[in-house]
This record gives sequence, structure tokens and C-alpha cells, in this order.
Amino acid sequence: MKFPLILGCLVTAGICVSSCSGSGAAGSGDVDTLQLKGELLIPYDNLLAPEQLLASSDRIYVINQRSVDTMISEFATDGKFVKNFLPKGQGPDETPFIWCPHYDANSDVITFSKDKNLMGVTSLKSDKPALTPVFEFDSELPGNEDFTPGFDKWLFANGSILSGNQANGKFFAEIGADGVVRGYAVDFIPESEFGKGAPDYLKYNFTRPNGEPSPDGKHAAWVMGQADMMVFATAEKDSIRFVTNYVAPPSGIQFKIFDNYSTFEFAPDHKTYYTSSPALSDKAVYVQYVGESADEFRTKMQQASEGEIEMPQSIVRVYDFEGNLRHVLRLDKGYGNIAVNPENTKLYLLAETADDGLAVYSYDISQLN
Repeated sequence: MKFPLILGCLVTAGICVSSCSGSGAAGSGDVDTLQLKGELLIPYDNLLAPEQLLASSDRIYVINQRSVDTMISEFATDGKFVKNFLPKGQGPDETPFIWCPHYDANSDVITFSKDKNLMGVTSLKSDKPALTPVFEFDSELPGNEDFTPGFDKWLFANGSILSGNQANGKFFAEIGADGVVRGYAVDFIPESEFGKGAPDYLKYNFTRPNGEPSPDGKHAAWVMGQADMMVFATAEKDSIRFVTNYVAPPSGIQFKIFDNYSTFEFAPDHKTYYTSSPALSDKAVYVQYVGESADEFRTKMQQASEGEIEMPQSIVRVYDFEGNLRHVLRLDKGYGNIAVNPENTKLYLLAETADDGLAVYSYDISQLN
């Protein structure tokens, strides 16, 4: 049996949250390219229904699809199975699914978004980790009355919560440690380039931020939906500073807007720019880049997984936290979901090959330090 692999993270009174253009080039011609060979770490038979990877200094956490009854599988860094935990369900210490997870090394907690709140899986080293609210949005607090938070949320080391935002023409809303919305950041793509006449929610759905903070909570990075666009954030004492690398809007998406609803379809010129969310260590940002026809890429990956063609090497771009491209990696096992340990010495890849099926591979990246 083969599992389907999901490819898929402001200026107001009292704070200073800025957005500016990044200096990093989108291309890869001026940086070194490294060829990396992966080692099989967690074989197919040891996995449930893997969807996403997270990494701490001494653990690999596999986030499972909602098709199974346990949401997280834990492995040591040598690939040895440790335990499964967090049952699927609606009861105490249960969740029906995990959305937008990231690892917080400051508290040794896995956080994820649930409804308007941010949840934390605590006591990770125990036999039965617990599920605890990390942040609960209170719409009755003064200043929060007019904001409906998006489903995506991220926790920073300075106590700020960043929430996805699909109104006001901004991608993000910053919520301070006091729980009050303090401002908004990062402009939507101009209507002249994407989404002309479309409501904000529709534009947001195709350019929504997918990413995570670094384990130390000092930085974060996102790819912006189906656009060739990345956003980088740095937590400062009482603010979050943003850098935006914008190259191109989503391509090949045709909208039809009606009075109470909208429809869309993909055209032949639709492109896949990124396959999954960026992965962050405490030193750098890693993201797999494609930049080719979505139909051709999908067909190529399907043929490779069935052994009809050789698996294409995946291109991983490595950025600093200011959005500057520093390295390009070529992974021999193809595209999938990636994670990086906080120390920036190991990269993990969840990918499907004709020989191994869906498995987790390990890559040595210590030479990048």
C-alpha cells in the first residue's frame, strides 16, 4: 500500500512592525550548489500515514494524516521508533487533525492551530504528552472586536502571536503578549497582478502563508501559497520585522466572481513554485523550489514514484533570515516534506521512491555551518 504524500507557514501606536523588500535574489546562479546523498533513516514499514516532519535536537516527529487514529509518531535521530501519541478525536488530549504545526524549542512543545486558538502538545518526553492551550483569542478584548483571526497562527520568542489575516489587504495580524491585535503586515499581491475584482478571502486562499518559526522562536519564513513569493520575519524586542521577496503572482488561475460566490479553474500555464512549507533551523531557512508547469511536475512525480522514470533531484534553496539566498542543495531522493534540526546539521526528507516507497531520509548539512 502506498500513502499519498501531501506536498503542499504594520505600523500602529506602541509598536513598530515594518515590511520591506528583500535583497536576496530569487535565482541560484550566484551561489554554490551542493549535491547531497540521503541515507534511509525511517523505512516505509515503520510509518503510519506520514504527512509532515518536525525536528528537535534529539527527535524526529512525524505528523500523520487524519486517516489514522494517532496524529504524531516519534523517532530518535538514529531512526529508532519511540512512541505514537496524540489520539485523533474531540475529547480531552485529542484533536481531529493537526494544522500548521511547528516545534518550539524554548518550551519543548509542538504547537498547532485549532479554530481561533493555538494549542501545544506538552510533556513530549513522557509516555502520554498532554494537549494544552498556548494562546486563546478573546474577541471581547478592547481592540479585538473587528478582527476575525485566520486559522494559521505562529508563536514567537518575544511573546507575539502572528495570525493569518484575510482582510484589510494584509496577510498577517500581530497579536501581542497581552492578547490584543496590534497591527497588520505584508501587503496582498497587487490586484493588477493577481485577483482583480476578487474578494480578499479568495485572494488569500491562493496566496496564504505556509511556513513556521525557527525552533528558538526568533525568526520565521513562509512561502505565499501558489505565488513565487517568500516572507521572512524576525522577532525584535517589541515588534516583528518583515522582509518580502516577491517574484511572480500565481499563474494560470482563472476566476469567475458572482454575487454570493466565486469559482476558479486552472489554465495550462499554471505553475508549481514550491512543494511544501519552508523548514527552519536556528540558523537558516530551507525551501524546495520547482518553478515549472504544475501538470508536468505532477506527471513527472507520479511516473517517478511508480519507477517509470528516474526520480528527479529536488532543489532546496537555503536563505538567511534577511531573505538572501546562500546555498542551493540538490537532494537525490526527490521532492517531499523537509525538516531541519535546530543546530543546522541534519536535514530530513519525507519522500516516496520506487525502491523504498514512502520513507524518511537523512542528509548531512553540517558543512553549511
